[in-house]
Amino acid sequence: MASLYEALVGTLSMSQDVRMAAEHRLLELGCGQMFPMSLLCIVLSEDVDMAARQAASITLKNLVLKRWAISENRSAPAREAVDLADLMDNLLSEEDKDPLRSALVSALSKADNFTRPQIVQALKHVIHCDYPQHFPSLLPQIQQGLSTQVPLYEIRAAVTALRTLLRNYLFFSAAQREAQQTVVATCLPPLIPLLEASLTSSVDDNGATEIQKIIIKCVRATVHQELHPILQEEGALTGISDLLCQVLARPVPKGAIPSAEQPDKGTAAEHVVWKCKKNAALVLQRLVRKYGLRGKQEGVGEDVSRVLREQVAPRVLELVLNILKARSQGEFVPDRVCVELCNFVRVCVSVKAAWACLKPFAMSLIEGSLLPMLIFSENDKEIWQDDPQEFIRKENDVMDEFESLHASATGLIRELCWKRATTCLAPTLELCIGVCEKSKCIHPTGYTMRESEMMCAERRHGVMQCVGELPDLISQAGGHERLLWFTRGHVLADMQSKAGHLRYRACWLLGKLAEYLAKDPVVLNEAVSAVLAALQDQDLPVRFQAIVAMGALIFDTASHIPRVQATTALLPVLPQVLDQLFALMDAVGSDELIAALDLLIEAFSEHLAPYAQGLAQRISEHLMRLVGVMRSSAEVDAEEENFEAVFGASQCLCALVTLASSVKSSPELHSMLQANLTPFLVSLLSRGEDSFIGEELIEDAVQLTRALTCTKNLQAVLPLFQPIVQLALVQEEDSVMALASCVPTLKNFISNATPLFLSQKEYSEGILGIVHHVLSEGMDADERDFVDACSLAQDLLLALRWGGCLDAHVPVLLRLVNDLVTCEELGEDCRREALKVHAACLYYNASLTMSSLTAQDIPFSILKLFLDDA
Repeated sequence: MASLYEALVGTLSMSQDVRMAAEHRLLELGCGQMFPMSLLCIVLSEDVDMAARQAASITLKNLVLKRWAISENRSAPAREAVDLADLMDNLLSEEDKDPLRSALVSALSKADNFTRPQIVQALKHVIHCDYPQHFPSLLPQIQQGLSTQVPLYEIRAAVTALRTLLRNYLFFSAAQREAQQTVVATCLPPLIPLLEASLTSSVDDNGATEIQKIIIKCVRATVHQELHPILQEEGALTGISDLLCQVLARPVPKGAIPSAEQPDKGTAAEHVVWKCKKNAALVLQRLVRKYGLRGKQEGVGEDVSRVLREQVAPRVLELVLNILKARSQGEFVPDRVCVELCNFVRVCVSVKAAWACLKPFAMSLIEGSLLPMLIFSENDKEIWQDDPQEFIRKENDVMDEFESLHASATGLIRELCWKRATTCLAPTLELCIGVCEKSKCIHPTGYTMRESEMMCAERRHGVMQCVGELPDLISQAGGHERLLWFTRGHVLADMQSKAGHLRYRACWLLGKLAEYLAKDPVVLNEAVSAVLAALQDQDLPVRFQAIVAMGALIFDTASHIPRVQATTALLPVLPQVLDQLFALMDAVGSDELIAALDLLIEAFSEHLAPYAQGLAQRISEHLMRLVGVMRSSAEVDAEEENFEAVFGASQCLCALVTLASSVKSSPELHSMLQANLTPFLVSLLSRGEDSFIGEELIEDAVQLTRALTCTKNLQAVLPLFQPIVQLALVQEEDSVMALASCVPTLKNFISNATPLFLSQKEYSEGILGIVHHVLSEGMDADERDFVDACSLAQDLLLALRWGGCLDAHVPVLLRLVNDLVTCEELGEDCRREALKVHAACLYYNASLTMSSLTAQDIPFSILKLFLDDA
């Protein structure tokens, strides 16, 4: 034990030599028996300093993750590269596993906040690998701690282990969740008294409140996928709902409210009591949405669904409305809790009984609670001033919308105006107009003119965001003229506001209203002029939003055509607009800018010749930056950053496709694009150094290759031929690629590089290799692949009629396609394409085809099928 302790302490040394020696010593000790239990003893020992205990907990977690079982996520090539026997020899023995299984739950009761997360991770992995077959003692251990008669630390350990066990089944199929049924039936009944007990404890008892949070999370995991029969018993759901309502209504301790001693709202919002309320709202929302509104589809009886709709939803709604009202009157409620409360109200809009309760208060809810949530807040102002790039990122990050107060408030307003339009739509628009009208003349006492203007701008900012979520609904309800009036009277006026954030929001709203402004030439011209002026704004977010709005104004995405009036106004200053866009891409590098650039390319395709090279270079530079982000995020397993980079790279490739298509009539420009883009595409399509991005972007890269091969001059893109052939040969079930994606590009090569196919057999053999590969698979291949392979064979035979370079392949092709023609199990399209291959062979060399048919005993009557089909 002393040697292990010394090694763990050594891993924390500042000296690299000492650390390496200590890590080597840990590897040696890891081969000995009872190593996992020795680590656990150090983790739980009160005589060991905290740093060593943390090091032991991390080592234990890593040991379990790596050596408990062979990873199911290991890829097939990796399995082949490593000897399975070596992997098995490196696994922990059952003599090491059994004591650890028995000790993990009790270890949770003795662990502290620094070591508990590592033990939970280890337990999670053991459950995933062993439960229930090799870990039958887990459920009795948990059940033993689910009692009000045991100490709090044992209760906490039991509910933590239970939550870990339930989360293991969170996204399993119904068949895989059979073991969960036993867990819920065993553990849910004793959880209810524990939740009741936590509600009777003092609000200042953070230990009891922490247990309450974990219990609610257990309930949340229980109802996530299905409603267990025990919860469908009479009174069960109302009982749990009553307890969750008590959680929502429970007073909060002083530490959960900002004060003079602790003014930081962020610290107060992290208090565990708010987490309890947030999770309670999530559970209630899930119950009503999934089992109240969709009970029949989820296998829940109508009686249960009716209880949720007619009893639970109205009662919870009343409580939620009171909390939101209290916030509007100045009480502190964290944004994250408000997000879930708004989401619950949004569910209730569709519930008849709940709407009857909500209807009288709907407009007061919008005016008093929801619109104030959209006001430009102090936090927004701080980010705007200190980090404008971060402000732009947060405003346009779709991943942030799930936790965004603005998104939840606007989502609820839209839901009310959509599903309850008679009550809410017109009054909401008039309310927004009224706020804007009043803000022109209101000057609150006690404030300077500047302060008054800023307060009005903050309110108008929220109103603009509200209107921006409703234009389609307003227009459908006959409010088009009112929208135009609002635009001319307020939105365009706010483009001149002294408040930068209001100019930003006005720009955003002009982009949202583009479809409706286009119906009035005068207003459209004014909007384009205002947005053009905003491109020179002093604030970076305003310039950014002006470019995005410009894309929406000049291009009708619904009909996929540019708006002539807008493009005519923009054309004289197009070079300056592109320069501004490039400068913004250097400063921000946002995906929205690439999307706007794509629209500009589409709208001005006939005028882009002077800018094509610069455009391609800028987009390529941005694309390479994103590739760098994807590479680094893959190395550290940062999924969110990788998702954003992949999405942005996809948009870059789509913009390059648009650019290549727009200059295909200019041989010089098209050749320049070919030369500039081919090296990167070869790297991407070959799945070489950048293989980590292959599956996500390969489809877009193939589309770009297709655009680059649509002209007769293919010399610069010939290096792309073999990577495309290799992709076409990949027929993995989980691959995003399919032969159909590659066929148009391969056909471009055949038709536009015919001399090369005649003179260099490697090209024709590449195509024939694909054809043979697919047609030789028989019924294992997809019929769509049969059709595509036959189509490729036809194009090759028709293009290479002269030269005799396919003579040796004609007999093989005839034999393969004959099997398709005579196979009655195949569809009509497939058999028809196979007959066309016969016809193409006759066109290529009639005498060779006839002799081959004779030599293979293929009856000439097969040709009659072709005539009959014709």
